[in-house]
Amino acid sequence: MWLILKSEANGPLRAELASELVRRVDTDLLTAPDVAVLIDAADPTWLPIQLRIVDTLTAAHLEMGPSVASVWRQAHPDHPDTEPDWPPPSHPRSPRLPRRRRRIPIPPSPSNRIGRPRRPH
Repeated sequence: MWLILKSEANGPLRAELASELVRRVDTDLLTAPDVAVLIDAADPTWLPIQLRIVDTLTAAHLEMGPSVASVWRQAHPDHPDTEPDWPPPSHPRSPRLPRRRRRIPIPPSPSNRIGRPRRPH
């Protein structure tokens, strides 16, 4: 699909392609490369479908954001690095991008049984 989008993204959006994109987003068939190509379409006729797809995917697949940014960055190596917009620490989880946290291992201790197998009773 992304090859078709890439070839069509330079001109106005055709009605057949718009209906196929709506079908694909509604049936959860769009991939990160599809979305990365879709957001590059500059013709104003693409804006309504771009907004619909981004809104739908943000609601259904929040985890897709970093993948789309990564694919877009690979397609545009001449642009500066992308910076995610992280919410402030006291703000609830943002709908734009999830926070990434590194897992810190906790060493076992007598008062801490994390990581130890349970003994059968």
